[in-house]
Amino acid sequence: PAAAETAEPASPESGDDAEAATLEFFWYTDGAETEAMRGVLDQYEAANPHITVEMVEVPYADLNNKLMMAISGGEPPALARVTQNQTFIDVALDLTDAFGGADNFFAAYGEGVRVNNNVYRDGKIYSVPTEASITGLFYNKTAFDKAGVTVPQNENEVWTWSEFNEKLKQVMEKGGVQYGMALDNTSQRWSTILYQFGGKYLNDDGSPAFTSEATLDCLNFTKQMFDEGLWIKSVWLGDENAANLFRSGQVAAHFSGAWNMPAYYENITEFEWDVTYMPYELTRSSLCGVKGVIGFQGSGVEEQTLDLMVYLASKEANAQYCAESLFLSPRTDCADIAYEFGTEQFAVFSNEQANTGTQPTFDMEYPDWYSGSNQTIKDGLCELIAGTLSAEDYMAQVDAKTTELLAG
Repeated sequence: PAAAETAEPASPESGDDAEAATLEFFWYTDGAETEAMRGVLDQYEAANPHITVEMVEVPYADLNNKLMMAISGGEPPALARVTQNQTFIDVALDLTDAFGGADNFFAAYGEGVRVNNNVYRDGKIYSVPTEASITGLFYNKTAFDKAGVTVPQNENEVWTWSEFNEKLKQVMEKGGVQYGMALDNTSQRWSTILYQFGGKYLNDDGSPAFTSEATLDCLNFTKQMFDEGLWIKSVWLGDENAANLFRSGQVAAHFSGAWNMPAYYENITEFEWDVTYMPYELTRSSLCGVKGVIGFQGSGVEEQTLDLMVYLASKEANAQYCAESLFLSPRTDCADIAYEFGTEQFAVFSNEQANTGTQPTFDMEYPDWYSGSNQTIKDGLCELIAGTLSAEDYMAQVDAKTTELLAG
């Protein structure tokens, strides 16, 4: 098979004498991506007429159980779209040689994917990333324009958090909105701000790193913004939905993910909105996650599956899939995808992805750490915002949880 950056669907078995094969592809859907992936597969089948790819739609809630049953029964599918990738690493196809080695593969992606345990672990590439998720900043353009506030026009003009919050005050005073910023009430979203202040959860050896001056600065700043009313407390301490508040037109900005784009285009009609670069304090950073596809050992069509997965990773196939499904590409050379709508907004998200280092992914994908610490991080932050937990005690709680989780 060809290397990852190759756009052509290389297939060494193509031709009249190639043996026919059917590849079973377990697939769950969030929306338009099923049709988008089917289009990509149709292109591959047209170039490889001996291959048939059969998509088997499985409800997301049933996916892991169905996969485990198929694997334990000795009848795994050829490949599957998964999210809990590490669950299947021991039975996943090793893709490393098919891509000409790890360095060749990661040249098309970037450091955030290299350290992602959902793609690469113990020297083994075992998943093809098909789409990326990135945190970013939506804003009410109508309100900003009314207040006379112009957002950064390029990455050289990015605000610091302090500068951004001064702009929020101006928009709240003159832009006709009631609230400043709605921050999604997830540990992932706030953690993006932590990284932008220079904080982190783990050292390179996996030891606790949350207790630091950088973390303390971020926590104090966070509490101050909530206390001053610039950031909406009810999203964290009540049942307000950040996206719904932004759609109401009463919020200046929404700190959330690129996946909101289609819904905002469809549902926001009373005001104009846009995307701008996230503020930072010490360093630009975000949280980049990926969804992907895994091939399985024991399917009987391993070589054909490897060839298909190399094609799915190619610039041509990934650009087609992401453009039609309205997803952000994980590839660094797909920042210029022409989407049906939102091309400029997606380019901003892509820039955020390109300016994200390895620490966020290292923390969040460290084996077994994030899943076990997520609730502690979120609950403690709620207590901090409510004023029932000090920043120092909160840092100690998170570090203690890290020690507990990684003791083994």
